[in-house]
Amino acid sequence: YWDYIEEPCRAEFLEGTTAAGKTTTIAVKFIMNVMESDMKLHGIASKTTGIAEKNIIHADMGLLKIFPNLVYCGNGDKDNKLPHIKLDDKVIYLLGYDNKDKWKLALGSQFGCVWVDEMNTANIEFLREIFGRSKYFVGTLNPDDPSLQVYDEYINRSRPIDKYKKDIPSEITE
Repeated sequence: YWDYIEEPCRAEFLEGTTAAGKTTTIAVKFIMNVMESDMKLHGIASKTTGIAEKNIIHADMGLLKIFPNLVYCGNGDKDNKLPHIKLDDKVIYLLGYDNKDKWKLALGSQFGCVWVDEMNTANIEFLREIFGRSKYFVGTLNPDDPSLQVYDEYINRSRPIDKYKKDIPSEITE
């Protein structure tokens, strides 16, 4: 996990089984990247904002447990009507990708850091939009059908950290 956290990268994809530690590991790196970012706006996307709350925000090893200094505004506040997290002068919006009308509302901006949970279930148009609007992108997914567009456009184009290249079958990296 530390090798992943310490390796700088523009886009990262963590695929693995349930309870493999993907979310906890990403939580640390994501918040570190938000803190170091020169941008104010960031985003976390999940199928719904409720799922993001359950799996990322309020989980036993979720963002609020790891980083108690975060302020979660689940119903928005006077400055931001969308659900969001405050980190000093930074804002991390919670986005649901289950409804195209909803996620289109949030995509009028550029984002510093974006985390898409279970990206293999997201609308491919949403992924293209949010990926192109972020400086740093991280996505998680459980193993799925390798013929899905998300594999062709994102997952299969990624490469392992240099330290682990020798552990990856050559068929994957060709």
